[in-house]
Amino acid sequence: DINSRIWMSKFNNGSFEPRVAVDLFGLTANEWEIHRVTGMFFDYEWSRVYYTMQGDSRLLYRAFTPDGPYFGNDVFVAEEQGDILWSDVSGMDVINGHLYFARNNGTLYRAQINGAVVVAGTTQAISGPGIDGQRWNNRSLAFMGLGAAIDPRQGPGNTAELIEFQSDGSQTNGRFRTFEFPVTPGEPVDIRLAWQDPSASLNLFVRDANNNLVASDNSSAGSPKFVTAPAGAGGTYTASVLVREGATPYILQINPVDGPPPALADFEFSSRGSQNDGRFQRFEFNVVAGELVEALVDWDDVNADVRVYLRDENGNQVDRDTSGTGSGMVSTIAASSGQWSVAVQVNSTSLVNYDILVDVN
Repeated sequence: DINSRIWMSKFNNGSFEPRVAVDLFGLTANEWEIHRVTGMFFDYEWSRVYYTMQGDSRLLYRAFTPDGPYFGNDVFVAEEQGDILWSDVSGMDVINGHLYFARNNGTLYRAQINGAVVVAGTTQAISGPGIDGQRWNNRSLAFMGLGAAIDPRQGPGNTAELIEFQSDGSQTNGRFRTFEFPVTPGEPVDIRLAWQDPSASLNLFVRDANNNLVASDNSSAGSPKFVTAPAGAGGTYTASVLVREGATPYILQINPVDGPPPALADFEFSSRGSQNDGRFQRFEFNVVAGELVEALVDWDDVNADVRVYLRDENGNQVDRDTSGTGSGMVSTIAASSGQWSVAVQVNSTSLVNYDILVDVN
């Protein structure tokens, strides 16, 4: 804090315990100017904490043992000004061999790092005002766990913290990965998955603290995908990402600043298929008896033959549109309640992209 004190709080069962002051064992504010620190990361192998200071062009380090915790008295210089403008750093950490750091221009960067030495020429901007509209110029930017970044900014109408995970998502490294994050009891959670390669296909699954599936998107929709986990008991949730096709880096955001796009219908689905790839797919949604159920399917190839079927909770067909041209529309008054479905059949040699809008009222 501004008085160069350090506070510690344990994270237990999805929430932080009351903070306690860290004993600095005689280190004064002049010897350990915590209030000037702008970024910090810990090297477990060498038991060192590396940090940057406001107005200082160097990367510094001192000994650190987290069990105490104990900080060393002596300060050492790890690197003078190099590829990175250390005096302009605003939060940083090392994850999976990469240094992630923010600058005062609001941009988040990533660079390869060998120990504490940044590999020359590897620094690249990955998020920021000119990339995805986010701003990272906050000295309280911190990181947690494997590949996770937390920015505790409080935007308009956004009281939950942003948690961000990053992965290279290649077919041999991280093809299927699971990420943990804390959820406050009684609050819904928005999750956004975005990736770089438009030809790739990724699936997203979210499970609560009891390992129950609470949200998912395993359609062939492109980037980004949004899902919302409903309010529940809270605790440590998990988000699993499967790179189904292709090899692409991706970013997984919990409580993204921009939030999910507004819904155009009660239920929306997107997918694609051909005679050899996803020819027949089914999309489920909940219906209450007495509701008017309407489903509209639009596709991008006017020459494709696409057929639409509406089925009730027992799989019985209640309406269909097999004209195969234009767009498909099916509707009925629900005679029963349960999980209904719209089935889409594609009869085309080329890949057809289609969207499904379902209204129940």
